[in-house]
Amino acid sequence: MVRVQRIPLFPLNLVLFPNMPLPLHIFELRYRRMIRRCVEDKEEFGVILHTGKELTRVGCTAKVEGFLKEYADGRFDILSLGHERFMVRRFFEDQSHLEAEVQFFRDLPVSAPELPRLKDLSSRASGGLMSLAALEEFNVDGELLQSLEPEAVSLLICGTGLFSLEEKQTLLEMQNTKERLERGVRRIEDRLKQRRAEKKIEELLGAEIDFSSLMN
Repeated sequence: MVRVQRIPLFPLNLVLFPNMPLPLHIFELRYRRMIRRCVEDKEEFGVILHTGKELTRVGCTAKVEGFLKEYADGRFDILSLGHERFMVRRFFEDQSHLEAEVQFFRDLPVSAPELPRLKDLSSRASGGLMSLAALEEFNVDGELLQSLEPEAVSLLICGTGLFSLEEKQTLLEMQNTKERLERGVRRIEDRLKQRRAEKKIEELLGAEIDFSSLMN
């Protein structure tokens, strides 16, 4: 069943994915009002990529989880969480902030014969990301990863720093779970090989090396 709704939009230079945390510093008056209205009405707002030249037409809604800090001049910090993907049907400019009529969507259904392959890819992606987190010392909620369905795992992994902004937008728009997982697994495994090789070099030399500076 097609679900269509009008929602407020927050154009940002980032791509938000479902289940991805998004801390924000809200300082413009129009967005302060928009966020407070969302909280009061228990509504979500949409995040769409704004590259500086144009707005994309596929984004993800965000739910305000709570206020982190409020300032004397009216600014505030919030923590929001990505929820549902949507496609913009039309924009509205009759408010101080941008709004749009959007259609929510998910990935296309998967046939029964494809399910074992999908679960295997999801498991490899989750395990690989946790291994990478241990190597690069960043936090991953392993319990959350293990509890998610393959579609959600594929989207969460694509929201990491393994992909460029352009790649993230393409992956957000994609409706093929298997293809997205395959891309995620390849990127994770390539990164793991690279980081393990770098660790071995550091162990041999007995010093930490900034490999990123050597590539510039």
